[in-house]
Amino acid sequence: MQARIPRIAIAALLASVAISSVQAQGARPSFTGTWELDVAHSDETQSTPTAATYTITQRGDTLVYDRSSTSARGTTQTHVVLGFDGKPWRNVVAQNGTEVATTSTVSWTHDTLVIRSSGVMNESAVETYERWWLAADGRSLGMYREVTFAGQVYSAITLRFNRTDVPRPLTRPDFSGVWLFDSARSEPSTFNPKSATWTVTQRGDSIVLDRVSPNGAQQAVYLLNGAPHKFTLRLVGPETEATATVTWNDASMIVHTTSHPGDIDLVQNDTWTLSANGKELRIRREATQNGGSIGMPTWVFARKP
Repeated sequence: MQARIPRIAIAALLASVAISSVQAQGARPSFTGTWELDVAHSDETQSTPTAATYTITQRGDTLVYDRSSTSARGTTQTHVVLGFDGKPWRNVVAQNGTEVATTSTVSWTHDTLVIRSSGVMNESAVETYERWWLAADGRSLGMYREVTFAGQVYSAITLRFNRTDVPRPLTRPDFSGVWLFDSARSEPSTFNPKSATWTVTQRGDSIVLDRVSPNGAQQAVYLLNGAPHKFTLRLVGPETEATATVTWNDASMIVHTTSHPGDIDLVQNDTWTLSANGKELRIRREATQNGGSIGMPTWVFARKP
């Protein structure tokens, strides 16, 4: 069993390094498509499948998906039907090789789909909490899944999927520009700054990010060739050394940052996604502290004219 790890309030430090992607406000995102698990960009845990495919059809007030998941126990197939009407929907799903009758409800938190399911396995209650979100370009699907068994957290993992039924982009985006933080369109979070201006200069194999907020100014350099690069965080107490490494998931840039303020082991995976018209930058952060999740906010920036 995995235990929950207490959170430590370090909001100002979390606000000093970047974050990741979802669809624009207004119409809800559509998860329709064929999605294959990206093992390299998913959490590495005992609960992580070695392979998985979701085939999702979202139409009107209904979402249907067929899931094929492979692990050391073998391959399981699951067919699930859910509705956006707020009513409970009943399905039979595979849990650790056992079929479990579940009752699920669906809701939205901004553009993030939330699925809560409950059932009984081996005479004990099993509950599943899921969050689904899309990258702004619609090519990457993130899923956070937490399973509670008999009142204890059994597993908590974040998985990433790539859409396989659409062409992949040929070029990487250019994030250069002056970006203004849009608090009204960003997800509410204690990590959000009251205001912020990011100036991004992308040239060759590097990005220079200059951030200005009420807490002060900060500069970071990211190397686009995947090499680690060190920089100094100056926004919280004494200076803290951080190391950033960049990878790519289709057109989204993922910045993996580690730092060690005091006795804290802080890890942040920030996914940058540029809108199709180049006027909006969405950054979703997945932050952990000493191995435990402490936040998954999404920030929205508008390009300064």
